[in-house]
Amino acid sequence: MDINALIQHQAYLYRLSSSEVSDLIKQFDDLSSVMLLQLLDILSELSSAERTALMAGQYTTVQLKEVRTLIQTWQQSVNTVLIEGFQVSATALAVYEAQYIARQIGKKIKPNGDKLMLKAKETPLSGGALLDSLFSKLSADTKAQVENVLRDGLSLGQTNEQIVRRIKGTKKLGYADGLLNQTRSSIDGIVRTARSHVANVTYSEIYKALGTEYLKFVSVLDSRTSKMCGSLDGTVWEINSPNIRRPPLHRRCRSILVGVDKTGETLGQRPSNNGKDIKTVDSNTSFKDWFADQDEKFQKNWLGAARFKMYQDGKYSFDKFFDPLSGQIFTLKELNLFDKGI
Repeated sequence: MDINALIQHQAYLYRLSSSEVSDLIKQFDDLSSVMLLQLLDILSELSSAERTALMAGQYTTVQLKEVRTLIQTWQQSVNTVLIEGFQVSATALAVYEAQYIARQIGKKIKPNGDKLMLKAKETPLSGGALLDSLFSKLSADTKAQVENVLRDGLSLGQTNEQIVRRIKGTKKLGYADGLLNQTRSSIDGIVRTARSHVANVTYSEIYKALGTEYLKFVSVLDSRTSKMCGSLDGTVWEINSPNIRRPPLHRRCRSILVGVDKTGETLGQRPSNNGKDIKTVDSNTSFKDWFADQDEKFQKNWLGAARFKMYQDGKYSFDKFFDPLSGQIFTLKELNLFDKGI
C-alpha cells in the first residue's frame, strides 16, 4: 500500500467533510431560526405568573406547554436532520472508500453501502459510543442548554429579546457569541469523527474481504498528532485481533488503518511537518523514530516540559510514557509510582 497516496486521499476526504459539515450546520441553523422566532412570540404573550412558573421549570398553562412542545419538537427535528443527513453522506463515503481501497490493491469489488454503514453503526467508537448516539446526545444536550439559558434569563429579569439573543447570538459577530455556536462546533467535530469511524470500519471490512491478514495503525507526522495516536503509530495487529485500536481514537482524529502483510512494511514515502520543514520520509518511519529526530523545542512542546526532561535525561524512552495496549499516556503521578516500583 502506498502510504503517501493514502494520506493525500485522507486530505481530500477532510475537505469533503467540510462540505458535509456546512450542509448540516445550515439545516440546523434554519430549524433553530424558526424555533426562536416562535419562542419569541410565545414569550411575549406570557404573564408575570407564567414567566415565574417557566423560570421554575413548571409548564402549568397552555402557553407554557407550547414552550415545552416547541423546544421538544425542535430537538427531535434537529436529531432527525443530523442522523438522516449524515446517513446519506456516510453511506456514499463507505462505498467510495471501499472502491478506493480495492483499486489500491488492484482489485475490483461491488461494495454494499448499506451493509457497510450497518457495520459502522454496530461497531462502537473508541470509548464505547455508537454513531447514532453521538447525534442524539448532541441534540439532547443543546435542548437542555437552551432551557437553562431560558430559565437563567428569566431569573435575571432579561427581556425576551435578550434571552433569544443569548441563544442565537448577534448578527454583528456572525452569531458566534450565541449558545448555538457551541452546537455548530460540536456538529463539525462529530461529523468529522463519525466519518473517520465509517471510513476505518470500511477499511477493516474491505481488507478482510480481500484477504489481507494484518492491519497497521498510521498516524500523522506533525505536532497536532495526539499522544495516543503518536504512540500507536506503526503498530501491527492480526486483522481479527480484539486488541486493534481502531481510529478515530478522539475527536477529529486523523489516524487510519492500513492493510499490510505480517512484516507491516508499506511502500513509498509519507509526509511530515515539524512546523518548520514539510518533507517526506520513508513510509515505514514511525512517529517514535521521527520524533527522535526533531529538535528539543518540538520534543518539549509535544511531550510537555516534565516528560521531556525525563526523555532528555535518558530516564524514559519514548515507549515508556505510554500504555502499550491502549496508547494512553501515563500521568506524572503514575510515572513516579513506576519509578518507586509500585
